[in-house]
Amino acid sequence: MIISEEGQFAGSVSGGCIEADVIQTAGEVFATGQNLVRTYGFDDAVAWQQGLSCGGQIQVHVCTLTRESLSRWAHFAEESGWVRWLLYNDGDLRQIIAPFRARGEQITWGEAVFVGDVPNDVFRRLQTELPQAMLAVRVPTVESLQNSEGGQHRAQISPPPLQLAIVGATHIAQHVIDFALPLGYRIAVIDPRAAWTTADRFSHLSRRITMYADYPDECLPDLLAAGETALVTLSHDEKIDDPALVSALTHGAAYIGCLGSHRTHARRVERLSAQGFSNTELARLHAPVGLPLGGRTAPEIALSVVAELTAWRHGQL
Repeated sequence: MIISEEGQFAGSVSGGCIEADVIQTAGEVFATGQNLVRTYGFDDAVAWQQGLSCGGQIQVHVCTLTRESLSRWAHFAEESGWVRWLLYNDGDLRQIIAPFRARGEQITWGEAVFVGDVPNDVFRRLQTELPQAMLAVRVPTVESLQNSEGGQHRAQISPPPLQLAIVGATHIAQHVIDFALPLGYRIAVIDPRAAWTTADRFSHLSRRITMYADYPDECLPDLLAAGETALVTLSHDEKIDDPALVSALTHGAAYIGCLGSHRTHARRVERLSAQGFSNTELARLHAPVGLPLGGRTAPEIALSVVAELTAWRHGQL
């Protein structure tokens, strides 16, 4: 959640339960320059007044960020993953925000943003002590960790934006983009048919959407090499979809979903088997793609596709 000195805000920390008090706390931080931690629980009077009746506990760290730091943080979210360490000791709240890129077992760190007095040796030690497996998450997570000096700190990990490659610039694809963009995907739309990839059909294009008027086997290998990628084939044309599936199976797409009926998929499996793919490899194809919501229209099918992607990202498939 981001709050300006004028009281404007975006986002939330609890879905609406305690935001009013957090905004008031932010006013105190702006006035005093002292970062604060607020804890809200089921029995907390303020939280109860705000409607926190579901139980549990919420701890909110309210910290200042300069406009420059905020701009760099926003860049992290667009271009890479980032880790935010929260160091809290005797009322002194400090934080480090550092971007990272992961390629296999190799982790590359970018220039960090420091809030409060944090020595460089502390930052280097925290990087070393962060378990590498935590940087492989697909969704944001928060971990409480023990450091080498016996103290504790908290690491908030946000993975790099997941790439979604959509093969077939169809009506369903337009709605998949509508649902997927707010979920943070970086989207590549691939279709060699020039009439399908025109700007007027995709008027919601942004810097997180790239159009490729190519056959999938011409651009997918590079896209798959650039980072973890989920692929969905929507063209309903085997001359376009099959090369995409061959690339996805060969180059290790993280998720592969295919539009079409069970009968269509059976024929698809026969064609790919004839090209040498094993039953184990073909079992990676999610087909028919989408959770069984019962919908038939393009927006309903798109919703089911993105719902299945969401379930996959959270380990529910």
